[in-house]
Amino acid sequence: MRPRIKSITAWTVAAAIGAAGGAAAEVLDIRAETRAVVQQFRMGVLAGDDTNEESLPGSTTTVPVIARARLDRLNESMEVTASGESVAMFNDPRVSGAAPPDDVGIDIAAFSLDGETTYSAEGRVLETRMVRFGASEVNLAEGTPARARSLLLIAGGLVLVAQDPNADLTGLELDVQATLTQTRGAGTPQTLLNGSATVIGAADGAAQITGTGFVSPATLLNIQLDTFGIDLEQAEIGVARAVVFPALSFAYEYDFNVGETFELALDFRAAVRTAGANKGAAAIFGLPQVVLGETMRRVRGNESGRSVERALATAVDTTGSNATRPPTTISPVLRLCGTLGLESLPVVLAPLVWFAGRPRRRRSASESG
Repeated sequence: MRPRIKSITAWTVAAAIGAAGGAAAEVLDIRAETRAVVQQFRMGVLAGDDTNEESLPGSTTTVPVIARARLDRLNESMEVTASGESVAMFNDPRVSGAAPPDDVGIDIAAFSLDGETTYSAEGRVLETRMVRFGASEVNLAEGTPARARSLLLIAGGLVLVAQDPNADLTGLELDVQATLTQTRGAGTPQTLLNGSATVIGAADGAAQITGTGFVSPATLLNIQLDTFGIDLEQAEIGVARAVVFPALSFAYEYDFNVGETFELALDFRAAVRTAGANKGAAAIFGLPQVVLGETMRRVRGNESGRSVERALATAVDTTGSNATRPPTTISPVLRLCGTLGLESLPVVLAPLVWFAGRPRRRRSASESG
């Protein structure tokens, strides 16, 4: 049995409650589920899929909990002409020792040389925490109604790449979604935060952004990565565009009674869909960039993807480790005295339908022709 910890450290994409002044919440238990999916299409028809699902406790008892899926397309000469990969990771902050804690991460990428092979790749992390604020920890009497205010922190980027500088990026689509809920006793989950962002490729290397819920496109950075140190000509890339979450924090509040045990759950998902020859896409949240560089190395045989990753790392710290720590507070609902100030500790993150206990399945991991 893992020891109880006296803080609710965040999710980077996440965020939570950390200790200040020696008082904080108690995390009684943490459960996690990760899922990675890659689907490969030929001329719009599903040609293969790879799915990996892990859970803690469940399929594993050790951390980090990593789900990984990958599919390559091979030609007649057994050369990789297209590739897609998804990684979804959970790391238990009680044992990782990272500061800030590295809870969740998603890293997805796909790239194709031909116009026939396309990908749909997804990643998901679901983390559930059993939480309690004790009387001695918040200086309030047992049973006192109270309210906590904390933050959800999202750091990462959605990337579009193409070989032609005037490429029509239509068909490339990326999205990210975060949902934070609270469940008290036998009640139904109450949504504390819910929001998403979608990036759709457009003509002339452009991209359009839409947002729902707490995500506003106005808060995101739509940038050309050649302004962050990448030589596109040397890297043999015409377009390297990113929509960046620059360690954005979003406030949320929830009610509880002192001494009450309740659940806080974070569901974080990301996905990319590709289309067209010599084009690709990536989504990186809560992890250092790795998958895009590896994917483009397999397909193109060079370091062009790694060049894009370095430029993105200059534009944003996708791990969220450099994020600031805005204040978080807890206050009684029925009286105004005894307010306790806490700090929010950003944590690292990092899709889509989770089925607990299902084994990994792989079909048609590659095909020739």
